[in-house]
Amino acid sequence: MTVGIALWTCIVLFVAVGLTAVILTWLRRGGVNVQQLNVPGATACTNNVCARHARFIKAKVNTTIDPCEDFEAFACDGWKPATDHFDYTTALDSLLVGRWFDNFFEVVNKGARNLSAGRTVLTALESCSDDDSASEGKNEGLKMLKEFMHDLQMPWLDEVPPPGANPFRVLVELAYNWRMGVWFDVSRYQKKEQSWEEPNIGPYY
Repeated sequence: MTVGIALWTCIVLFVAVGLTAVILTWLRRGGVNVQQLNVPGATACTNNVCARHARFIKAKVNTTIDPCEDFEAFACDGWKPATDHFDYTTALDSLLVGRWFDNFFEVVNKGARNLSAGRTVLTALESCSDDDSASEGKNEGLKMLKEFMHDLQMPWLDEVPPPGANPFRVLVELAYNWRMGVWFDVSRYQKKEQSWEEPNIGPYY
């Protein structure tokens, strides 16, 4: 995905620089005095939006390379990957991702009111939240987790395993009943000529 974004960015920059070069050449050959245009720095822009875009392009090209020698490197080598974790592709995508993160808690709250399974999701979300107002949800989620582990005979972090606890049985139950395969997957397998099912153990993907 990152390579595709970089490729499209390079193509757009390549086209933009090429169009700028064509426009400048056309203006000079057409007898227009570029120095008379209303932007400092002798550019082809006549307003602030154009000038800002021109400065953006100028800041992103690699000015140490002669465009007549290697135009692709001149247009593309100056781009650096974004450091902001929200800035995945474009400003619009970043805005959408930010809005999604901001509205996620509200969406889960609505789901908890309308769906029976929504309360479990909300409890899990609250148990991961650092907000002090979610302490009740944290306690409830922790209690549910401990009960789940106790039913599977899984000891808590500082507890001794119960007598007769079998780690392999725990892994099989997690893989078969809860679809939480760790090292392998367990599913039901039934042959056409058989009326009963047998477990099918295979690698977990």
